[in-house]
Amino acid sequence: NEISMSRTSVLIVDDDQDMRYACERFLRKFYDVTAVKSCDEALKFLQNRSFAAIVLDLKMSGMTPQDLFAWIRRQCRDSAVILMTGSLSEEKRLDFVKRGAEAYLLKPFEMAFLGRAIDRALKLRERMKKEQPLAGLRALVVEDDSLQLELLKIFLQARGCAVATAENGEEALAALGDDKP
Repeated sequence: NEISMSRTSVLIVDDDQDMRYACERFLRKFYDVTAVKSCDEALKFLQNRSFAAIVLDLKMSGMTPQDLFAWIRRQCRDSAVILMTGSLSEEKRLDFVKRGAEAYLLKPFEMAFLGRAIDRALKLRERMKKEQPLAGLRALVVEDDSLQLELLKIFLQARGCAVATAENGEEALAALGDDKP
C-alpha cells in the first residue's frame, strides 16, 4: 500500500539567485517548495495556489515587497509570512510584525534559522486556529528586550487579551498596583 502524504507548501520570493537557491535546497528536505525571483512572479502563483508559508525578501525591484506583503495579508490570511532582509530598523521590523508578519530574519543567516522560523510560524498559525480567544483576560508581560516585549504584546492583543507591559520587576510590581501578591 502506498501512503500519500501532502507536504506543506512554502513560497520563497527573493531576487538574489544564490540566496533563493540556498533556501530552496535546504527547505526541499521538509516542504513542497516553490521559489521565484520577483514579487510579480510571486503574485501570479499566489493568485492560483495557496501556500502555508511565504518567505519574502524585502529588497527587490518591480512590484515592491511591501506592496506584495500588504496584498498577502489581505488575500492570503492563512499564510504565515517570514521576512528576510539585509538591514531594517527595529521600528520597521516591528511595523511589519504589527501588520501580520510572523517572523523576520536578518541576512546573512544559517538555513536552520529559516527552518525554525517557518516551523514556529506554522505552529503559531495552527494554534491560533484552535485556541479560544483570550477576550476578557488581562496579562502582564515582563521583558527587558523591547522588541520581544512589543511582539508578545501584539500577539496577546490580537487574541483579545488586555495587556500591560513592564521592562523589569520593579515596573511589573508598580503595574500590578493593588493586584500585588
